Amino acid sequence: MRPSTHFFYSIHVWIILCAPSLAVAQATGLDIIEYDLSVRLNLEQHGLFAPLNTLSATARITFVNTNDSPVVRVPVILYRLLKVETVHSSEARGLEFTQQVAGLENWELYQANIVSIDLDRPLPSGATSTLEIIYSGPMVGIEESQMLYVRDSLDPEFTIIRSESASYPHLAEPTKESFRHRLAGNDVFDHVVTVTVPETHVVASGLELIERETRDEWTTWVYRSRQPSFQIVVPVAPYDTIETADARVYYFPEDREGAERVSQGITDTMELYERWFGALHDRSFLAVVEIPEWYGSQALRPTVIQDARAFRDPSAMLELYHEISHFWNVPDPEPAASRWNEGLAMYLQQITRVALDEDTGELSVVWERAFKGLKEQFEEHPDYRGVPLAKAGAMELTSVLSYRGGQLMFALLDHRLGQAQLLDMLKNFYRKYVESGATSKEFADFVVTHTPGAKPIIDEWFLGSEYSDLVLAAADYAALAERYQTN
Repeated sequence: MRPSTHFFYSIHVWIILCAPSLAVAQATGLDIIEYDLSVRLNLEQHGLFAPLNTLSATARITFVNTNDSPVVRVPVILYRLLKVETVHSSEARGLEFTQQVAGLENWELYQANIVSIDLDRPLPSGATSTLEIIYSGPMVGIEESQMLYVRDSLDPEFTIIRSESASYPHLAEPTKESFRHRLAGNDVFDHVVTVTVPETHVVASGLELIERETRDEWTTWVYRSRQPSFQIVVPVAPYDTIETADARVYYFPEDREGAERVSQGITDTMELYERWFGALHDRSFLAVVEIPEWYGSQALRPTVIQDARAFRDPSAMLELYHEISHFWNVPDPEPAASRWNEGLAMYLQQITRVALDEDTGELSVVWERAFKGLKEQFEEHPDYRGVPLAKAGAMELTSVLSYRGGQLMFALLDHRLGQAQLLDMLKNFYRKYVESGATSKEFADFVVTHTPGAKPIIDEWFLGSEYSDLVLAAADYAALAERYQTN
């Protein structure tokens, strides 16, 4: 069973008295099977008045109770200004619920609408149920949550429906742990997304478009997942598009020139990574969607949301290389993943730049910059020291260690093994674990088994924590790399 979370109880007294053996829902034990989301976006207001825009939506969520005991309550997290109007069971019976705005436990800055739904009858272990949640409201101020890239709002220039803002309901307790469980990909489901927008706008997605209909100046787009996924992401804007053999690129009209460069970059990068890592296990259709700067690029295959910098600045193509490299990641089943693949993507974006771009610069300069940045972090934050990269997730330090520290670890592996041997090992790792997934320990064991020369780096950086002292003691990256010089 998955680990339990701290509970927020909202149970009628008669249930406690008459059925004390019944368990309230452990949200991590409510596995979503199907998600049918229908959203209408009112985007009539512009500029200073854009915050007055609203959405209205219906979410039909089918889930199975994988807890050992029956459950009588379903906890839900929704964006704080979105109000639940009604909740119905699969039999169309109205259900009782409560809702209140509050911060999540251990994450007070994330203010959400905390909803608690009472089921009309206990849901036995192993049984399936469906809830229909109708809700509506505006979206303003989500950036206060400290997720700096989540600036989602209902703006006619750009709107996005995605998991981090809870613009669609999550089955989760009002705790940081439970909410992050939903965001981390621990639960995959089939989904259909129906979005109605002004006819001037495009709903962008790599999902299968099964219907598009325009009526009375509104267009309804209906998308269906090609395979189960762990979250929904739907950007909306007055996009133009470019079609290639590999992808559809959605871009802001003013960025046409950059979109052509991005389109070619997708083709070139896919071909390069297939040479390095072999054929992609799932070569299905891909959509790359431009989003405003600082909204957070993410590879949520089959949809990649890509920061506008890659469309406006050729040097920012690194971000595109980074996101495409994630297609060759294997699933990580750990509840608090170390996200070592972010360090790999940081390394790959740089060697891809050397392979594809004309103005490459020296990689040693890049590694030195990463070294200085990590050293400064260790000097300013002693609590960051002594954490193996494999434990970054458990210590909630992935944004601090997994990116820069991971990039340096792979740069050192390149230095010690040679780039060709490193890439070949990664190709074999992908082939072996692409379907089953692999834990951090399995990754470390694979690396050392297939490239024994990597053992000192894996021991000191990935499994151990000596690297933090080594970084603090070294004068520069070259001195650090000398430690791992092959004989």
